[in-house]
Amino acid sequence: MTTEKLIPASSADEREIQLFLYREARLLDDGEQREWLSSMVHPEIHYEVVIAQERARRDETADDKYAVKPFDDDYAALDLRVSKFETGLEWMSDPRPRMRRFVSNIEVYAGDREGDYRVFSNGQVVRSRRVYEHVSFTFGRQDTIRRVGDGELRLVKRRIKFDQRFVLDKNIMF
Repeated sequence: MTTEKLIPASSADEREIQLFLYREARLLDDGEQREWLSSMVHPEIHYEVVIAQERARRDETADDKYAVKPFDDDYAALDLRVSKFETGLEWMSDPRPRMRRFVSNIEVYAGDREGDYRVFSNGQVVRSRRVYEHVSFTFGRQDTIRRVGDGELRLVKRRIKFDQRFVLDKNIMF
C-alpha cells in the first residue's frame, strides 16, 4: 500500500481526461492506430506492459524488477508497430478482429510536474475473430498524461499490468 499523498485533479480536468481515454479506446477499436499515435501520444512516451509473477508476499523476488515485460516501448517502437499493422500483412488483422476496449475506475491526480496528471484506471480488452476466437484480457493501468503547449493532452507514460499470470492467447498485439 502506498503512503504518498495524491492531490486530486479538478473536476474539469478529470472529465477531460476521461474523455481523452474514451476517445483513445474508440480510435483503437476502430483500427485508427496512426491517428492515436499522432494525435494522442507524446514523443517522449514510455509504454510498458508487465506480466507480474505471483509469489508469496515475503518472497523478495516478487518485486516488479523480475516481471516479464512483453512491451517496453518508446515512440519509435510504437511507430514500427503501427507501421506493421498498416502493411496489411499482420496475420492477426486478416480478417480484421472486432475489438472492444473498456476503461473504468478512472482516478486523476496532479502529476509530478506542472501540466502532468497521474491517472489510474482498470481496463478490459475483448477481441473476437472468426467464429471460434474470442478472448478477454483485464488489467490495471497507470498513466502520465501531459498537457502540451497547444493545450492538448498527450500520453507520455503508460504501465499496463495484466491480471493474467499466463497469456493463453496467440498474441497481445492490441
